[in-house]
Amino acid sequence: DGILTIKQGGNVFIDDINNIDLQNGFLIGNGGVNINMNNALVILGVPPSKSITTNTNWTNVNYKFYDNLYIAPGATLTLSNSELKFFRAAKVTVAKGAKLEMTNNSNLTTTCKSELWAGVEVWGNPSLLQTPSTNQGHIIINNSKIELARTGVLLDKPMYPTDNLETPGVSLGNGGGIIQAINANFINNYIGVNFSPYSINNLSDFINCTFNANGLFPENKTGIDCHVNLIGVTGVKFLKCTFAANSFAKINAGIKSFNSNFLVNGIISNHKYQRSVFENLKHGIYVTSSFSNRNYSVKNTVFKRCSKGIFASGVNNMSVTNNLFIQPKEVIGYPTYDLTGIYLEYCTGYTIQYDTIKSINSPKDKSEVGIYIKNSGPHENLLYNNVIGSMNEAIIAVGENRNGDEEGLCIKCNEFISNRNDLRILPDENNLSDFHGIKKYQGSPANDPKAPAGNTFSEYPPNG
Repeated sequence: DGILTIKQGGNVFIDDINNIDLQNGFLIGNGGVNINMNNALVILGVPPSKSITTNTNWTNVNYKFYDNLYIAPGATLTLSNSELKFFRAAKVTVAKGAKLEMTNNSNLTTTCKSELWAGVEVWGNPSLLQTPSTNQGHIIINNSKIELARTGVLLDKPMYPTDNLETPGVSLGNGGGIIQAINANFINNYIGVNFSPYSINNLSDFINCTFNANGLFPENKTGIDCHVNLIGVTGVKFLKCTFAANSFAKINAGIKSFNSNFLVNGIISNHKYQRSVFENLKHGIYVTSSFSNRNYSVKNTVFKRCSKGIFASGVNNMSVTNNLFIQPKEVIGYPTYDLTGIYLEYCTGYTIQYDTIKSINSPKDKSEVGIYIKNSGPHENLLYNNVIGSMNEAIIAVGENRNGDEEGLCIKCNEFISNRNDLRILPDENNLSDFHGIKKYQGSPANDPKAPAGNTFSEYPPNG
């Protein structure tokens, strides 16, 4: 015998209706609800099952899970206008050959807004194709949301440390699971979506999705790692997606990538191009690579108030075209060069053209750096037909960016507007190369419209 008091916001987890025996004698507070054996399952959110072994539809329901929800191979769980809440150690597991489909404003979230739940795991097999459907786990998110998870969706089967179930876990090499999201929202997750290595071209894509972080993230002192983490995958597409954080949230990157190939682009709707957006992030896109054939393409995208719009290290043959970078205002008296539109180090074969980079309050206020190139090596590289305005330094080239007089970094047909310095060439103090600088001859007197360097420089003295 005893007294159980359930206050507003409290959670009660019941494994099975047979585990409780509700007797008379309730004291129902003002606004409280009478719970009895006939309505306990619904009011307390007791799920009918924690293991889905056949095709199952849950519509207009609200369930709470203290333990894991498992979707077995060959089974599909479809959620429609439903909300599933999970205790901090609980997760959804989508086995190989299983599918979770979220539709019509469904939501996966935590039972307690002050702590994160584990998230969804989609298991795969990295040695198999993503078709037929029996090869990989599969999650489809359509007009639905995943929020307040340590990892919203993990495309792997992790090994959890036995001493701390709240950590994201160590990957076991079971990548290959598929995520396809349209009009989906990933809100306040420590990592929104995490891809583990899968070398075959990936069917995963995101269309018109929003990844966001705000002051409601319960671990704001630690901050959010990234909205999407790509590790060793190819072919992932992001079309008209928004990656953002408000001023109360700390977040390292919108997309973080290692040894991966991916595309960020807009979409055409009603005969208009609608762009992807990265806003108010430390790094819009942060890319590193040790594989020469893993690159990325970013086009028709807006980067707004990101400390670094794009950071890339050791990546070859990337493409950054037709983008708009609106950079934060510089901190007067403390130039750090942390505010940079495009930052490349040890990269070559890149295509950077038709981009516009400017200060958020141009031409009144300056930002720091438009494009920063460091040690792109003794190869032909080209910055072509970009517009850079209201920067302290429009382009900085550091270290080895040429091979003698004939080859190297060429800067052609760019327009510089109201910058303090349009072009600065600097040595790399840690790399004593004979080929510091950029290509000696930026253009030629040949009878060809493309022969001259063709840059238009800022007026002097600069405005501001």
